[in-house]
Amino acid sequence: MNAGFTAVDRCWVCGGASLAHWYEARYDLAAFAGQDPPLAAYSGEAIDIRRCAACGFSQPSALPALDRYFDRIYDQRWADDWVEAEHTAAYKDDIFADVLSAKMSSLYAAVCSASTQSSAQRWS
Repeated sequence: MNAGFTAVDRCWVCGGASLAHWYEARYDLAAFAGQDPPLAAYSGEAIDIRRCAACGFSQPSALPALDRYFDRIYDQRWADDWVEAEHTAAYKDDIFADVLSAKMSSLYAAVCSASTQSSAQRWS
């Protein structure tokens, strides 16, 4: 048995109140069984994921009513070998490369735009 749920009535991003069903998910917090049994008790519970009509953000329709829910869910004690494997794994390299490439392109475009505007001001 778990502590129940607290409804989420507004979008976390824009504050909109028009949230429509998008899909149903199930909590899977079994990894917390040894560390935090009350948190793990939510495993298997169905939760409606809703999408905001105003901004498109998706979020759960309710959150566990468990005290300090977010503190607890982000406090998972990962095994040392898992942490080491995540730190050295190469599968995230492409993601980071794409993000950095996009950022560099954006910065380059901003610098070029500023340079062009500066040159135009000098010649006018």
